Amino acid sequence: MTSFIDTHCHLDILESTPEETIIEAKQAGVQRMVTIAVDEPSLDFVSSTVQEFPAVYG
Repeated sequence: MTSFIDTHCHLDILESTPEETIIEAKQAGVQRMVTIAVDEPSLDFVSSTVQEFPAVYG
């Protein structure tokens, strides 16, 4: 299976949890993600998310 890297996503604005989104993405072949911060609250989200999920970068 071909694997992909999502180089620009906003995991903080989705209705599903980051964990649910990452599971669905992996099932679709996305192995890594880069989630983007646009303000201080989203930066806090990105910082905690990249520590919790090794496949997510920020």
